[in-house]
Amino acid sequence: MKFRITLLLLFAFEFAFAQNKDQKWQFNAGMHGMVYRNQYIQWFPKNFMQWERVNWAWPLSEVSLSRHMFWGFSSEIYFGANQVAENPDKEVAKYFTALGLWNFKYTLANGYLLSTNSFIEPYFKTGIGFTYKNQPGNKFFVTKSFGAGIAFWLNKRKSFGIQFQEMFNINEELTLHNENFFNHSINLSYRFGKKDRDKDGIVDEKDECPDIKGLKNLNGCPDKDGDGIADQKDECPDVPGLAVFKGCPDTDEDGIPDHLDDCPTEKGPESTKGCPDKDGDGVIDSKDSCIDKPGLPEFNGCPDTDFDSIPDHLDKCPEEKGKIEFEGCPDTDSDGLPNHKDKCPMVPGPLSNEGCPIEKVSNEQLNNQIDEAIAFHAKSIFFQNGKAVILKESYARLDEIAKIITSKPGSTFYVEGHTDNVGGEKYNLELSRKRAKSVKDYLIKRSVLENQIISEGYGLKYPLFKNNSKANQAKNRRVDISIKRD
Repeated sequence: MKFRITLLLLFAFEFAFAQNKDQKWQFNAGMHGMVYRNQYIQWFPKNFMQWERVNWAWPLSEVSLSRHMFWGFSSEIYFGANQVAENPDKEVAKYFTALGLWNFKYTLANGYLLSTNSFIEPYFKTGIGFTYKNQPGNKFFVTKSFGAGIAFWLNKRKSFGIQFQEMFNINEELTLHNENFFNHSINLSYRFGKKDRDKDGIVDEKDECPDIKGLKNLNGCPDKDGDGIADQKDECPDVPGLAVFKGCPDTDEDGIPDHLDDCPTEKGPESTKGCPDKDGDGVIDSKDSCIDKPGLPEFNGCPDTDFDSIPDHLDKCPEEKGKIEFEGCPDTDSDGLPNHKDKCPMVPGPLSNEGCPIEKVSNEQLNNQIDEAIAFHAKSIFFQNGKAVILKESYARLDEIAKIITSKPGSTFYVEGHTDNVGGEKYNLELSRKRAKSVKDYLIKRSVLENQIISEGYGLKYPLFKNNSKANQAKNRRVDISIKRD
């Protein structure tokens, strides 16, 4: 008997997986021992403990197949066979018996008392069927059965196991003959019916990612970056992140995820896409030339207090509206000398007299003042490249020149065009004449009399500087205007 038990235990070394609604089928196979109730011992436990009277059958002498129905209940078909004697230690087996039952099983590993994946599975069982004995007449007897058992599932996946079971069987027709019997069983059990395509231990019907190995706490879905958010719901599956940002990180913790943050390592507001803006002017610090003072985007974040289109850090008079040529300072009397250098800022005067008028001057001195004023404005006369078309930015200066000329109705003025040495001599001569003519025509449109203007072009004949650099060439491209001396 001990040899048979040892053989069965060696044969049963397998793995286990408990039967439940995911693993619906269970197959059991093993050996059993039958012991008839001793008619001289009425006390049930003493009958149960009559081990010397157990008729042990051969290995695989009993089989059963069960299917989970609902909760902890399963339905089972059982069959077992054995050679038995009432007292096997004292007599040779008398009968061949076969037992067929339809059982109902209730397991405590049902998800309520114990986990369906529990290592230990206690259960109760009851059923009804037939017992066959090859006694004279070869009769079948209705048999009722009840008992309990315990299964041990031996591996991590629990696909196979060993179960021990005790059943008491009552043969209605043979009760008077004391042929009710105990059935001691040792079985190996196999559970199947579970579909798990990706082999991750989570059944397909519960696996949200049935074709990809995943994690149990994520319903079978993978999590490459290990942030607890399944890859199919993770907008940043390769980088650990936060659930509030759908799996994306927020390195600087400014409430803007890195993939939407233009400055992911520096805290910043949403209005500047996560980049810092210390002075709050809407220009991020990395592009703000005046990081501590609110300013304007067109001036790279620097302010323009006097609104003269010259930012304060480049404006020598930041609180007074001025002109670009005077570095942001005003010239109230328009005499070509900014107020902070003009000793008479409210009255026009020549530069030679620091902006103040000269009470009594000679005709030559007056002509020099006129030439000086016109020359100042003429510096800002510009043309389209290679053409005689005056640029709009020169109109204001030409208007000032027109005012000066119309204030001297009896005087004649020369308009002279000059060029650099780029291009041929003939080309430059013609271009200089056209440009001088364009200036003359503009002044006439501004109420200057035609007989007051004489225009001529000299090409590259009279350069102010050597044409050896672009800067000098730019100075040589000019229009000179001066009053005609008597």
